[in-house]
Amino acid sequence: MMSGSNLFLVFRCTDKVTQKINGYRNNDSEPRHLFLDWTVHLFQVSRVQYLVYTNTASLLSFVSYGSGITNDTALIKEAISTIRDGLKSAGLIFFYEKYIAASVGTVVFTKTKSRIVLGSMNDLIHSAKWLIENRNHSPFSVSKEINQMPMKAIGYDSPMKLGTA
Repeated sequence: MMSGSNLFLVFRCTDKVTQKINGYRNNDSEPRHLFLDWTVHLFQVSRVQYLVYTNTASLLSFVSYGSGITNDTALIKEAISTIRDGLKSAGLIFFYEKYIAASVGTVVFTKTKSRIVLGSMNDLIHSAKWLIENRNHSPFSVSKEINQMPMKAIGYDSPMKLGTA
């Protein structure tokens, strides 16, 4: 989905996500702002699918249910809603309003580009699975918890600390 805007939102989809939405991925695209670059990964707990949306620069991450997401339009709608609600809850709605809302009509799907980001996401997913299985957390609660975790890729800061710095 592309239009003529200067700002565009990039979703870097893992192979699992691309397969789930029967999607395609464009050539590698670089957004004009770091807050427009998100990596999307799919994971499962028991028989329930979840999606995690991770800002590629800060590792700030938000989790949603993955059921019902069968195409790119559904993924965009769920991602935008989840990211907006997560940023609002974190007191970072400014980033949504300034960057993401301005680029919602222009979304590019591309392949993941960073093993460091994927490795960090796998760590976050491991924690998310534990929180869901052992603490019965909702995706929203999981998002709050995983954003407090120190991450090696960002100098052992937490994504939330970077987001509010």
